[in-house]
Amino acid sequence: MSNQILETGPVPEIYFDQALGDLQARGWEEPRLSLQAEPETLQLEQQDDVIHLSCQGDCELRLPVGATLRIGQVNGDLSLKLLEDQLIIGEVRGDLVLRNVAITQIHTVHGDLAVKNASDDLHVDLVYGDADIRQVAGQCVLNEVRGDLDLANVDGDVQANVQGNARLRLSELSGTDYKVRAAGDIYCYLADDVDAQIRLTSEGERIKVRLPQGSNTFRQMHHELTLGEGAASLTLDAGGAIYLFVEKAGWGEAEIPYGFPGASTGVYGQQIAQQVEAQMAEMARRLNEQMEHLTDRLGKFGLTPEESERIAEQARRVGEREASRAQEKLRRAQEKLERKLEAQRRRAEQRAQMADRRSRRHTWSFEWPAPPTPPSSPKSASTEEERLMILRMLEQKKITLEQAEQLLSALEGEE
Repeated sequence: MSNQILETGPVPEIYFDQALGDLQARGWEEPRLSLQAEPETLQLEQQDDVIHLSCQGDCELRLPVGATLRIGQVNGDLSLKLLEDQLIIGEVRGDLVLRNVAITQIHTVHGDLAVKNASDDLHVDLVYGDADIRQVAGQCVLNEVRGDLDLANVDGDVQANVQGNARLRLSELSGTDYKVRAAGDIYCYLADDVDAQIRLTSEGERIKVRLPQGSNTFRQMHHELTLGEGAASLTLDAGGAIYLFVEKAGWGEAEIPYGFPGASTGVYGQQIAQQVEAQMAEMARRLNEQMEHLTDRLGKFGLTPEESERIAEQARRVGEREASRAQEKLRRAQEKLERKLEAQRRRAEQRAQMADRRSRRHTWSFEWPAPPTPPSSPKSASTEEERLMILRMLEQKKITLEQAEQLLSALEGEE
């Protein structure tokens, strides 16, 4: 790579139309733009403090911290750090990492999204992977996250729609309206001094609330409670279970209950595989389209046929590298899924064995011969038979452990 310097003012407008490879941009105090890329892959136009860029490979930028940056499309990964003005990002085919940025608008991220220390509002339309959001000084709007969400410390309002599980760690509720919908489970950690009116909806009819004065589990779809004066509104809507923990701030990773981030491992893993495969297919389709018209577009820049062919060959190599990265990502996702499935299977077996032992303690004596008992009534014999049938169904994995516990509890209530 070679380095190129463009003199600018302290607040230029930079339009990065397309990067076929990875793009890294970092703010600095210098009133100039530094570009590192292969010269033949880079196209740029400058008119005063307005700069248009495009790169057929990887590119690294150093730009004034006060620059306004608009990015159209990045086929690889995108990393942006130390930028104090507005960011507008169109489409990122790989992962997106943001550190110490200001107001940010993002359309689509095909990989994972990681944001830390945003000093203003964050608005995201679609993330195909997981989203890890920490320290947002303004509002946080996540219209759709296809994977899991880990959200910590947002000063403004929150709106999020998640297809996986969601973990929320909110030491303060400085905003007024917090709404999170997750197709999986929701784990929410609140400080013990927050003021909030809380509405919980669990389609799985399992709501666990741990307060400083004690814990309760509600086998119901809806539950409401008020903390402090109820100044903020917190609405959590889960397709699975909801775990609400209200305690002193400073919780650690050890506090995370079993099940995050892959409580429904089968569905979660299937989504990962489908997402990565879809990304690979879409990448291949668009890359083919781009290669078909690349030579014509390069000719418009006044390049010779030999120069155009050389750039096209470099673009092909970038495309092959991106396809290889996508395949590696799929392989890692599948391995991660297998590990989760195995761990979940072992835990489920242990819990099933514990449930079985509890049931046997109610019906048999292990250490001392049982005294003679009168003949059982038809009702008690039927109940015992049903209990054994439930345990066999659990062992054969025809029902879940939670369903087995509910059925066993119902039988005990009939006795």
